[in-house]
This record gives sequence, C-alpha cells and structure tokens, in this order.
Amino acid sequence: MKYISIGLISLMSMVASEALAQTKPHIHEQGSIVQEVQLPNSNFEHWYAVKNDDNYYDDIGESANSKNTWSTGNAGYVKGVGRHAVRGSMPTDKVQGADGGFAARLTTHEVGLGIFAKKGIAAGSLFTGVFYIDPNSRFLLHDNQIRPIFGVPFTGKPKSFSFKYKYIPAKVVENGRDSKIDGMSDAMDAYVILENRSGGSVKRLAIGWFRSGATQSTWKEQTVPLVYAHGSAPAGLQDYEKRILKYGPETVNERSLDSSDKQPLASWGDIATMNPTHIIVVFSSSYEGDDFIGAPGSTLTVDDFKLNY
Repeated sequence: MKYISIGLISLMSMVASEALAQTKPHIHEQGSIVQEVQLPNSNFEHWYAVKNDDNYYDDIGESANSKNTWSTGNAGYVKGVGRHAVRGSMPTDKVQGADGGFAARLTTHEVGLGIFAKKGIAAGSLFTGVFYIDPNSRFLLHDNQIRPIFGVPFTGKPKSFSFKYKYIPAKVVENGRDSKIDGMSDAMDAYVILENRSGGSVKRLAIGWFRSGATQSTWKEQTVPLVYAHGSAPAGLQDYEKRILKYGPETVNERSLDSSDKQPLASWGDIATMNPTHIIVVFSSSYEGDDFIGAPGSTLTVDDFKLNY
C-alpha cells in the first residue's frame, strides 16, 4: 500500500481522539516514566455489520459513525462488485481468533476486468487510518476517488511490535489486467511507521517491517523491532522500507501497470529532536496489493497486535 499526499493529512482529525485512549505508565530501569500507548481495538474484537443491498458484511470498529482507529478496503471492494459483496467473502472478514474471540482474515481477491479501473486484484488489508471514497464518485475511474489515508495520532516510542498470524500464500500471481506473472511469488506484509507531521511536512522517525512468503498454517506470534532514525534512513533497511507510501497512481492520469518507476525516498527526521505525532500500521495479504498485483486466494489472518516498550 502506498503514498498519500500531504494535503489529505487534515482528514486524520477524524480519528484523532481515539488513538491515544489506551495508555499505562511504565518505569524504565533508569527511572524515567514512559507511557505505554496501545491502539484501541488492537485485539480486533470489535466489528459492526454493514448492510449491502439485501445482504450484510462486517467491517472493523465500533460502528460506521465511530472514530475508529482501524480501517479496511472493504468499502472499495463493495464499490466494485456491488451486491456480490457479502459476509464471509470480503477482502477483510471477521473470523475466529487465536485465543477465542475474533481476528481479521485478509484474502486477496480476483474481481475481474472492468472493476477498479480495470484492475482485477484486490488484496485484503487492515490499517490505521481511514478509507476515503469521494462521495461524488459513482465509478472507480481514478485512484484519487477512492483510497486509504494512512495514520492516526500517536505519541509513543515503542521498541517493537508483535502480532499473531497465519498465512497461506496462493501460487499464481496476477496483475491488474488478469494476466499471470511468471516467476513471482506472493508474500504478506506487516509494518509500522512512526512519523512527525508538523509544519506542512512529514518526517519518518521509525520503521519496523515484516514480509514473508512462507506458509504458516497455525497461529504464530511474531515480534518485529522498530529502528529509529537520526536524520537519515537507518542502516540495513530494504529499499521498499526507505520510500514514501503510495496507493496506485499519484495523479488522475494513471501510470502504466508495467511501469517500473519507484516512489521517492522518504524524508527522515531525528528522534533526538522530534517526537512522533502519527503511527501507520498496515497488514496486507499480498505485498504488491497497492499496485493491484497478488495471488488470488492468498490469506493472512492476524490477531492481537501489540506495541512493546
């Protein structure tokens, strides 16, 4: 999943009050007190029913009108497939959790040509932020009409994040034109980015990224360290970890699906002089789902997300 322009950051106020709601003090060995900020609904227990024609599907959160921390791309999928979007067949569904209760199941879907501006792959996704749909848009003609807007207000400085997951990658990767991509394997993504958004600019302060194409058929707890920046990209990052996030084309004029252009490098801040203001958390069943590329049937199930201090 990818880039959102600075001009849309103001929409983040829609979820501002909830993201800092769950905190507890923690005393470090040196005696300093750190607030252990956890994101609401990180155990993915709260879902609400959404009516779609004569059917229903589930989306994450307390209700459609609540300031929910987590979002999915389900509303965009409904925009594409209409009444065929039903509970149990969505890119992101509510399922049984690791220890009872609920979890989020993310599945990559093939939605056919003519949908999503002739993009036939919809990866399952779960992320902090909001999923924006232009209220005046009837069709998904351009990516600026429908897109995720990543991030919620956050001021903590965690050392790592952990989550429980299962992952079954499908075998045949396709692009947005219903064409198979030979020699490419699918993989899941799970990552956290801390940012400072102030003065009209965005500075990346920390990142932790887990990408895996290995089959994991039973629940496994994964812990991922966060590395903090001191004015430049931390050493040892993969190329994709250094670039700004985007989602589809940057402008109304779509770039070619075959384009090999890369996103610009992120602008890094210094954690010694800046504090986080926002956190981005993303889970995806297909790591190239932002470009509408993935293996239909790839399934990532996640539960019990936690920030570790």
